[in-house]
Amino acid sequence: MKKRIFILLITIGILAQILVPAWMLISRELTLRHGAVCLLQTAPVDPVDPFMGRYVDLRFKDLNSVVVDGPDRGQWSTGKAIWISFKTNENSVAVIDSVHLEKPDNPLSVKARIRTSWPEMVPTDPPVTNRWGAVEKRNSGKIGISLTRLPFERYYMPEKLAPEAERAYNRAMADGVYAKIRFRNGQAVLEDLLFGSTPVRDYLKTKSKDPE
Repeated sequence: MKKRIFILLITIGILAQILVPAWMLISRELTLRHGAVCLLQTAPVDPVDPFMGRYVDLRFKDLNSVVVDGPDRGQWSTGKAIWISFKTNENSVAVIDSVHLEKPDNPLSVKARIRTSWPEMVPTDPPVTNRWGAVEKRNSGKIGISLTRLPFERYYMPEKLAPEAERAYNRAMADGVYAKIRFRNGQAVLEDLLFGSTPVRDYLKTKSKDPE
């Protein structure tokens, strides 16, 4: 009897190792096929190297930190799970709409975690200058929070394209580089990297044909 239970447990463990990664791949593919689409504008990164190995290390404009209503900082403590909800303009470019402690009723939302939080300080109104000549600040009653890495901050691509893509990424940043992201059931998957409206692979092909 004990031997049968042992064999059953081993079988369940093996099946779990197979089925869990398989479901993650299926869920990702379903999101890419059927998820709601938005574009997030990327921001310049540390010039040391925006690429690490075979992926593009992305940062996003106005997404490194956000401000939420306080004053209870305990609600927004380090490591706490939160939900980021986005809204889009007529060009599908997204910005943060709101931040929630519970999953919102918005298809363009993703789960994140708080890296750190702090009371937001703003200049006094009217401005008051201290003896050192600096404008004094007051607590706004809101909380600033920074986020841990989001699931769409890495864009994987063939390693042979990395050097060329790195140069193109840095050149095109001023004109706008966007991450095309699909959302589904709280999952967010990075589908493509767009230079303006052109996918990165098409952009690189076009640039390779341009005369020097």
